[in-house]
Amino acid sequence: MQGTDEFYTTISFKPELNDSTSRSELIPQLDSVITKEYYLTRRGLSKELAEKYFNLQNYQQVVVFNQSHDKVTTCRLHHVEYYEDMIDGMFIAVFDHEEMDDESKSELVFYGTSAQLSPKLVDKFKHEELTKNQLDKNIINFLQYNKDDLMKSKHLEIKKGNLKKVSILSIEDLENFTYQSYMLEHNGNRVSILKQLKGDYVFWDLLPVPYLIHDKPVFIVEIIIPDSDYTGYMLAIYNGAEYELQNRMEISI
Repeated sequence: MQGTDEFYTTISFKPELNDSTSRSELIPQLDSVITKEYYLTRRGLSKELAEKYFNLQNYQQVVVFNQSHDKVTTCRLHHVEYYEDMIDGMFIAVFDHEEMDDESKSELVFYGTSAQLSPKLVDKFKHEELTKNQLDKNIINFLQYNKDDLMKSKHLEIKKGNLKKVSILSIEDLENFTYQSYMLEHNGNRVSILKQLKGDYVFWDLLPVPYLIHDKPVFIVEIIIPDSDYTGYMLAIYNGAEYELQNRMEISI
């Protein structure tokens, strides 16, 4: 967490609860202020209310990995709080963690798994980023855009599962003043669309994690609204036909 040595993750209300109603019920019951600065406020939530509104079993102990899929530490749930900045407010789980080396602390993005999920992770899972130029050109031709329309791209090769090469490509359609964003699969010379976004939101980054569904990896996807301060993260999960985006940053097993 910015300005501290803490780890945190957003958490979702129990599936049977209405998000809007639950938020309205909890906001007046928040505890004292943990931190208050000009751009953010952190307020605590009692353990009793946290357990009533959130499924916390999978958060009690979390193994944390870096973007290279190497274990960096183990975390234990400390508390739940409400984190509010200048853009949005959200409930988060905050963790204590074991000692980490300085190199690990410099990482910007981590992911974690519960004790229940860890045994199901793919062993020796690796990915590497591919050179952009030729892949960008091939995909732009496939999608029938101009190269000047390209905002952002990323291409990965994955060592496990049947999705070997995957790309994201975000396009600003200058002629029609719209944004288009794609997640694509490469199979030899063939390119196919796994997910398309239309509207304000575009794909900006993606990280595969070593958990396969329908033999394709789950992705942590960074999504932005161009020309704004908004950045969000979602899970992309393959349903057998395409990738679906999920607001809940957790997988039930």
